[in-house]
Amino acid sequence: MKNKVLKYLLLLVLIIYPCVLFAVGCKDDDKNDNFVSISSKVEESIESVLEESSSMEVSEESSSVEEESSSSEEVIESTEQVKDEDESVSEDSFVEGEISQGKEHHFVTAGAQPDCKTDGFFKKWCDGCDLIEEDYIIPALGCTYKTVEGYSPTCKDVGQTECTYCTRCGEVTKEAEIIPTVGHNYTVGLGSCIWCDKSVLRYKIGERQDDNLMKQYYAICIGAEIFTPYSITRFIEIPDRVTLVESEGDNKGMVFENLPVIEIAEKAFFAAFDVNKLTIGANVEKIGAQAFEHCVNLREVYDKSQMRVGELAYTENGDITRYVKQKDIHYADDYTTKIKVYDDSGCITYTDGDMEELIGIRDTASHVIIPEGVTRISSFVFYKTLRIKALTIAESVKSIAQYAFAFDCEKHEEEGHTNEKCKFQLKTIIFLNPEGWRAYEYPDQNYMPFHPAELNETPTGAWKKLVMEYLKYHWERKEDYYNPYD
Repeated sequence: MKNKVLKYLLLLVLIIYPCVLFAVGCKDDDKNDNFVSISSKVEESIESVLEESSSMEVSEESSSVEEESSSSEEVIESTEQVKDEDESVSEDSFVEGEISQGKEHHFVTAGAQPDCKTDGFFKKWCDGCDLIEEDYIIPALGCTYKTVEGYSPTCKDVGQTECTYCTRCGEVTKEAEIIPTVGHNYTVGLGSCIWCDKSVLRYKIGERQDDNLMKQYYAICIGAEIFTPYSITRFIEIPDRVTLVESEGDNKGMVFENLPVIEIAEKAFFAAFDVNKLTIGANVEKIGAQAFEHCVNLREVYDKSQMRVGELAYTENGDITRYVKQKDIHYADDYTTKIKVYDDSGCITYTDGDMEELIGIRDTASHVIIPEGVTRISSFVFYKTLRIKALTIAESVKSIAQYAFAFDCEKHEEEGHTNEKCKFQLKTIIFLNPEGWRAYEYPDQNYMPFHPAELNETPTGAWKKLVMEYLKYHWERKEDYYNPYD
């Protein structure tokens, strides 16, 4: 507005200025000086007006620039604030399954894994405009079937038939069927069941009068059944009741069902070196003299009867307590057994503290390897072995009892003895730790040093030297023992 006023004022001056010049020029020369003075003043006035006008224009332009600069800064600040707000909103609004693609699209995803019979899929699209970026099917995997072989039942455990199923979804294409337990298996000629090591026992029928003078029948256990030239009776279990058929006398052929077993006969298991464990039935009232005499490997008893055999003198309990420790006689069925059977080697051991003792072996293999960890071999373990021809003794073994390799053949001393029916077939003994061994017949006698290599000097040297020279000796190994054979 000020610029316009100045412009009009300047225009007016320019119009008036010539007129003044003309009027003054008509006067006398004396007054020319005055005219010049006035003209100068007018020109100065005009220049002043022009300078003021220029100054005002510059001032206005500067002000305009400052206003524009201020406005620009406000716009920038506003823009940055909006950007920050947008980023904040973008971070807060992110959820799994959504993908932000700038400001143009907002993608989301959906999918499912395939299984054996159903296809899977994957899809990715914009939820603002329905733009589909990915959309495909994942084929079904198909079933992977596995067949589990069946197994036969035993006298203790049920069996099962073969079954087939998918390892992914569990679909069963062939159901497994349970096979009930079967009876004891004595078909291999052993005197005890090959699954549970229980023996086949023999009985006879006894009779007595009850309180009403009525005849009462009962069963008497008279020992183990014999399937081989000798009996292998590892675990003896006297049952509570049995069913018997009378084989002699006036009652021959008569069936007696559920007879209570109330007695174990005198010498019923006399010298049964291979008996390891005994269970006494609930109805047993009497154990005959020497019923378990020389059962040197009997280590554990479960007494279900009312006799409390552990509290009786050995003359009254059939010599049981000659060989079984009081702590290994149990009166309840929740005891923890110390007897272990190694199915791979056929070895049967008894553990007491740091000692693991070999107390029996199934005569089913020609080469027996005693398991590492066994520290002692008991007496008569290899008594009458029919199949074992080679034996490997573990490094951990430190003691071998007298008569561990006892024999029952009177012809061993004969020259050239090769009888294949000989009850002692052991030909080779391998000591994994042959150093530090010594032998003695009685504890109070001097030790006799020997080296196990002596037993294998010739093909027949092992059994011959063993049964002729070392049969009655204890064998002992000590790490610090000096052996003159070394």
